[in-house]
Amino acid sequence: MRMKTFCLALALLLGTSACLGADAPHHKPASAAKPAEQETSFDDLTSHVGDHVTVSTTFGTVRAGILLKRSNYEITLKLDDGAEFSVPRDTIRKITVRVPAPETQSATGDGSAKKN
Repeated sequence: MRMKTFCLALALLLGTSACLGADAPHHKPASAAKPAEQETSFDDLTSHVGDHVTVSTTFGTVRAGILLKRSNYEITLKLDDGAEFSVPRDTIRKITVRVPAPETQSATGDGSAKKN
């Protein structure tokens, strides 16, 4: 009797049904899927103004935000926290651009499937 009471109290305390003989569900922490990114060159950034970019610098820092403008000497980002930040061209080691997620077919379909 004491063992059943102990198991019941433990089950309620831990929020699991392991002491009652049922398997406890395995929950993974919710994490947002990281968007795909593609590396690009400084010269190609003109076509990515308005896109989300991530910049790695020669100082070992990484900045991410919306590309506001590109000149021959620097780029200006609106950082994810809202601040504007300029990065000189000669300090940029790597630039990646967020790739748009592939479109998924709607539940109603696009009508391209063969009908019987």
